[in-house]
Amino acid sequence: AFFKDRVTAVIGGGDTAIEEALFLTTFAKKVYLIHRRESLRGSRVLIDRMLACGKVELIYNSVVESLEGGDALEKIIIKDLKSGRSSPLAVDGFFIFVGSEPNTSFVRPELLEHGMVSIDSSMKTSVAGLFAAGDCRSGSKRQIVLAAADGALAAMSAYEYISGGTA
Repeated sequence: AFFKDRVTAVIGGGDTAIEEALFLTTFAKKVYLIHRRESLRGSRVLIDRMLACGKVELIYNSVVESLEGGDALEKIIIKDLKSGRSSPLAVDGFFIFVGSEPNTSFVRPELLEHGMVSIDSSMKTSVAGLFAAGDCRSGSKRQIVLAAADGALAAMSAYEYISGGTA
């Protein structure tokens, strides 16, 4: 609601970026979706829904070089990767949604559930003394405040474990 009748930009090209752009259209006057490639990587149904709303303008083959403004954001400078030219884009809000899949490739497969670390309510895995917290854990809502709470709970559980408690 901070961006009611304002112009925003979303960076990314996957489902998360498209979903955020769609969500912002409920408030914002206009949403730019900026992607570094020639086509979006999100699912077709989300792309079609986003395009049908009429409030999203796609900017392909571009990256953000800088954010500019005084006390508040006034514009972003975007660089067209094909031409090499940079240009300003007036926006009131800026959101980054790239690389939202946590890297769990180093975790043994038996500890994973759909690519996420399987834990219990104390953030314990099935390996004694191994805890997981934040976006890499199963059931994560991928919100920073929840990841911080997970970290605190995992730290308390780990402390209990090394202190000889029950965790």
